[in-house]
Amino acid sequence: MAGMDCCLWEAGTPNSRGNYFENNRAERAQHAQLGAAQRSVKHAIFGATKGSRKLGFTLALLGLVLCMGTPRSASAAPILYDVTGGSVSITVLVGGVVVGSTISPGLSGSLTLDAAAQTMDSLNLILDPNIALLLSSPYGGYDEITIEAASLTSDVGFGEILPPSSGSSSYTVFVGPLTVNGSWGATDSSGTNPVVSNVPITYPVPSLSAVVNTSPLVSIVGVTLNALDGATYGEASDLTVLASFQVNSVVLIPEPGTALLVGSGLLILAARRRRLS
Repeated sequence: MAGMDCCLWEAGTPNSRGNYFENNRAERAQHAQLGAAQRSVKHAIFGATKGSRKLGFTLALLGLVLCMGTPRSASAAPILYDVTGGSVSITVLVGGVVVGSTISPGLSGSLTLDAAAQTMDSLNLILDPNIALLLSSPYGGYDEITIEAASLTSDVGFGEILPPSSGSSSYTVFVGPLTVNGSWGATDSSGTNPVVSNVPITYPVPSLSAVVNTSPLVSIVGVTLNALDGATYGEASDLTVLASFQVNSVVLIPEPGTALLVGSGLLILAARRRRLS
């Protein structure tokens, strides 16, 4: 994880984009040489005696080496990551006044970053289920709102809206469109109003800005998760739920070829073990 973080730092924070591409020529050449060497090793291994335990072990080991040993800073292609840690700060506003807030420590999903081009090519952030928000004053007769499920996902046509902005140790992307999907509910502690649940959320997010750094890896501020029309609930003002995302840790998703190589080695080992037993 620390190695991946370092690679994101090195690849994502050049002094200028022009200098980065100039310096990256040697890295691309090194990457090509490494790829040629990896292919040679693959051919040599597949030429060995099939069905042996040694072959299976070697295939699995090579797959892990390919997954972990390729220098990420040398890659100019988008890289897909699994989100393994983060948090979401949620604020409820009525007429611009904060009436509730909480922090959810769980965040999952995936994202695709291209550090060389300084772009975000996909985004799928999933909140923990059943996030409760106590309201300082009731809204529509309810004093607690629950976000039962919610995800922020890149929509059809997702991409760069404005050119990225580079900083000394980060870059900011401006991307869209996205959609928030999920469901919400509400309760009245007095018991006067019935419990509301499984109300669908389908809220469009035309654009957002995200700062790509190292700690947190990605920071997204002020995304509207949902909005309620005040007139529908007998209120003079609308209710808005805002969220700010902090992605703190990610794991590289192996390329299909590497995953297949690891899987092939493990299958050979399993078949060999069954024959021996």
